[in-house]
Amino acid sequence: MTPEVSVLAKSTGEPLVDHVRRGLHVADRVIEGLPFDEDQKQRLSADLRLAILFHDVGKAALGFQEVLRGQRPGWDGLRHEILSASLASSVPSLAPEVLLAVLTHHKTLPGNGIEVEAGQLPWEQLPLEGESSGAFDRMTRELQENDRAWRRCWADLRAIAPELGLPATLTPVALRLDLRWLVRGTHAASQRRSFRAEERLRAALLRGLLVTCDHMASAHVDPPPPVDLKRIDIAPVQSRGFQQRAAEVRGHLLLRAPTGSGKTEAALMWAQANQARAGRVYYVLPHTASIDAMRRRLAEHRPDCPSDCGRHFPAGILHGRAAESIYGLRERPDDLSARLGQQAVAKQVATLAREMGFTFRVCTPHQILRQALRGKGWELALGEFRGALFIFDEVHAYEPRIAGLVLATTQLVERWGGRCAFVSATLPAFLERLIRQALSRIGPTVVPLESDATDRDVLLRARHRVVHRPGTVAEISASELRRSAATLLVCNHVRTAQDAYERLRGQLSGEASPMLLHGRFNRRDRVCKERALTGGGPLPSLLVATQVVEVSLDIDFERLITEPAPIDALVQRMGRVNRFGSQVSPATVELLEAQSSAHPLYPQDLVRRSVVELLEAGAAGLVSESDLVQRADRVYAGGYTGEEETEFLAGLNHSGLTEFEDRALAGAHEDWVESVIESADSSVDVLPACLEAEYRDLMANGLWLEANALLIPVRWRSLRYRQYDLRHDRADGIWVIDAPYSSELGLRL
Repeated sequence: MTPEVSVLAKSTGEPLVDHVRRGLHVADRVIEGLPFDEDQKQRLSADLRLAILFHDVGKAALGFQEVLRGQRPGWDGLRHEILSASLASSVPSLAPEVLLAVLTHHKTLPGNGIEVEAGQLPWEQLPLEGESSGAFDRMTRELQENDRAWRRCWADLRAIAPELGLPATLTPVALRLDLRWLVRGTHAASQRRSFRAEERLRAALLRGLLVTCDHMASAHVDPPPPVDLKRIDIAPVQSRGFQQRAAEVRGHLLLRAPTGSGKTEAALMWAQANQARAGRVYYVLPHTASIDAMRRRLAEHRPDCPSDCGRHFPAGILHGRAAESIYGLRERPDDLSARLGQQAVAKQVATLAREMGFTFRVCTPHQILRQALRGKGWELALGEFRGALFIFDEVHAYEPRIAGLVLATTQLVERWGGRCAFVSATLPAFLERLIRQALSRIGPTVVPLESDATDRDVLLRARHRVVHRPGTVAEISASELRRSAATLLVCNHVRTAQDAYERLRGQLSGEASPMLLHGRFNRRDRVCKERALTGGGPLPSLLVATQVVEVSLDIDFERLITEPAPIDALVQRMGRVNRFGSQVSPATVELLEAQSSAHPLYPQDLVRRSVVELLEAGAAGLVSESDLVQRADRVYAGGYTGEEETEFLAGLNHSGLTEFEDRALAGAHEDWVESVIESADSSVDVLPACLEAEYRDLMANGLWLEANALLIPVRWRSLRYRQYDLRHDRADGIWVIDAPYSSELGLRL
């Protein structure tokens, strides 16, 4: 007797019925975790369960089954989701949003019919009414060739979801979907001009939920449960007055407090008080290099610790291109199901899926903007941004266009019931005005008050003595550095920092090992260095660093020597010495006369005004926090001007955000998002040639998160005049640079 053969969903041997059953289970968890009312969740749940049940039934075709069983290399470019949508079309009661989600759960809407771009559905395979398709005829023929297994599979699928009331048999039919749903552009017969924004957004959300459930079910992971911040111990044992006042704010928050005073805890207390049921919380940092340090600072949730333990803060990291990685994998010609046969790939998808599922996420504004500007995976924002909280830390550090884009996004978030907090040590008055103009109903800025005894010490304490230091970094000697046990030397340019480190390292041999930290280390090496600095052990005798120390690194050195910079950057650097005011005497801050590099990193007039103000404050005596705030306001009194103002307004008025609903297109994403964002900071990820073999080995084994940890973000302008060979590998989409790299020095340009 011939044994019964199951219809497979994966090359691992997982039956389609088991995959769908797991998908339905994940769907229940995902829907429960959405910040919607019960009626909305019930309607979404019904459609999502239908989409999950139908999304992979096209895999029952004999040819596709042979691919999964390793009997043939591929299905000649045929798309199983088209056959799935055809079978679903034989059920008249299915909503068009369900059919569209099934049809586009791997690839996006078809193109213009002349050429098929990567990731788009092919028009010629679609079973349209009154038209013939040889490709579709072949798919239906191969389904009939596997008829016995398919019928048994369908009976089992009906049995696991009897409440859906599905028919006993399914027959492939012409796509029962208004073709206007499939048409891009803005002409009269396009999706955007034929359907209301509410319909298109609902269809997009359903697609995003189906994709989420599919990749979680494929990776055999459940979404983390929603976290109620009220069940987590956040407030310090003895909270300060400004922290308590932040927690009392209901709505948007503006908070200005010194570094080391507890402003992060104040922001979290605000989030605890303002979180909606199942509402997401995004902690947004200005630099990628700060993300890992902030996550550790939030007491990273341990796998062996329950989510409601009340002690460890369960935070996920939104990797720079997490959604793009998952969606890109789904769009590959070989299909996600084939690659999941590699255990390592499944592990990577599981890791990303879990990170993206956390209630509390740490990210940069770029990750927020990729969703708001409808990049790959944007559909999730339709569920997760509603009622969400966004904490923007040190927003003054954003470049003008990014600042404009962020404020335009906050207006979108506000329309969706979200709330925003802006926290900074030196929030310039002009930026506060811009925030208040962008958002409505913002109360008074929360600041430490001299009249509050718990605030007074952080407001009036003078942690620093600022002095002028003649010369440049090149003139600093090791003998001078030995006067303090832990010196922080901050340079404006990576090359300056590398040169200074190499010169001083040799002179300090035999003493506590100096360390170098800058933005041209890959993530793997940078994380190791940050852990060494914040792990509780002794600090290095000398840390030579760049701007990467300005945000999130909770370090406390005795002495600071710094190159000239804008006052807000200098204040952040000062916050890394005598951070808590615990030293016997104020820490000395030595402001160098000039930077070593001939290439200005900051506007020179801004730097000049900052230096004058800070040295004037230092000449008057010890510098207090209130002194720094007043001086910063004077430096930035003019706000954005000239080109900076043009860039800011271009971001603030970007049509992709101001016309979000009108431009929304279900089943597609915008390919220009990266250029919009990256043009603001003109950076590119590069791979040192010496790490290329390791990178390719990791990629070959499916370890693409580990492989991406070898990439280094570099500004284009840093590469423009260098003589190193830079080549673009189009197959992997990476730039390889033939420049020296080491874990000690980083990338040398």
